[in-house]
Amino acid sequence: MHDLHSYAMKTRHSLFRAAGHIIKAMNNAANAAEKGSSIEMRKAKFLLTLAAAAAVMSTAAMSFAQWDTMKATAIGTVTLTQPIVVSATQTADSPAIFTAGTPNAEGVSTYTGSVAIKAAGVPDGTNASLTLTPTVIDTTNGNVDVKDNFTITIKKDSTTLTGGKDNAPNLTGAENTYSVELVPNDDDAAKALAGRALKVEVLAELAKASA
Repeated sequence: MHDLHSYAMKTRHSLFRAAGHIIKAMNNAANAAEKGSSIEMRKAKFLLTLAAAAAVMSTAAMSFAQWDTMKATAIGTVTLTQPIVVSATQTADSPAIFTAGTPNAEGVSTYTGSVAIKAAGVPDGTNASLTLTPTVIDTTNGNVDVKDNFTITIKKDSTTLTGGKDNAPNLTGAENTYSVELVPNDDDAAKALAGRALKVEVLAELAKASA
């Protein structure tokens, strides 16, 4: 602000000097008229013209004063989109405990449960996939992961999903229902888990579908 004020003062002084030149030229013109000298009158008129031009240029020069507005701010509004939310629950018609099917010829049962996955807030036209990763936890033995003692299958509408990956999920917030099937291995490690309450967790992850 100090620099602007200094510039304005310099411009003001220039105007005063130009006004002085005009007054001087007018006096010279008046003196020349009194003397009747055409040469002196032409010289005086020429000086008067120069002085007037200088005054006009000085007046046209930009000058800044303390009350001038030298800044302006443009204001806009940005609205952040809602975050994408993936939620997972047991389906309403599925009990928390996986149910055992009829044992096969080897006496091995398939244990089945189901989960519902919702993906909300996904922008229209998004090409994404849902991957379900199950884990089986032995809560009676230090929360050990024992999923390797099972063959686990994820199905959607009776179709097995390779790697638990659904490449065409509903992304509008509606439920995607999947069945989870566990078949114990026919070995001593799996048989040792008999009678224990095992916790089954299913991690659902939304990701951009590969091209």
